Amino acid sequence: LRDPQDPQTVTDRVAHYGGTIVPVAITVKLLANAMKKVPNGQFLIDGFPRNEDNVAGWNKDMNDKVNLKFVLFYECDEDECLKTSSSSQRGRSDDNVDSFRKRIQTYINSTMPIVNSFKGRGLLRSIDAGSDPESVFLLTQKCFEKDGSE
Repeated sequence: LRDPQDPQTVTDRVAHYGGTIVPVAITVKLLANAMKKVPNGQFLIDGFPRNEDNVAGWNKDMNDKVNLKFVLFYECDEDECLKTSSSSQRGRSDDNVDSFRKRIQTYINSTMPIVNSFKGRGLLRSIDAGSDPESVFLLTQKCFEKDGSE
C-alpha cells in the first residue's frame, strides 16, 4: 500500500484525514486496488483486520472476491514485545514503555477477539515469535507450504 508510484497511498490518505485513522472503506479499497496488481493472485495482508469495524468493512466489500486461505499469527508475550519494540524504536514521539503498554492493551481488547474468531473458524496458523529470526522465518515458510501458497 505504500507504492511510491501510486498517488493513492496510505500515507496520502492519512495526511488527508489529518493523521487520524483512515475510514475502513478507503482502507479496503486501497487493499483491493493493490491486490488487483498481483500477477499470481496470491497476497499477504499485514496487520489487517485490527478490529470489528475492519472485519465488517472487509466482509461487506471483499468477502465474495477473495479466497482466504489462512490467517498468520505471530504469538509474542508482552515482555518480549516491549523488549523488541524498545530496541527498534522508529522515532515516534510516543515510543516509550507506557505508550507500548497502552498499544498492547488496545491490541488485546480490539484485535485478539478477531484473532480468536479466525481460530474458531479453523483459519489461524500460529507461530511462536519469541525465538530467533531464522527459526521464525522457517516456521513461517511451513505455514505457506501447507497448502501450496508459497
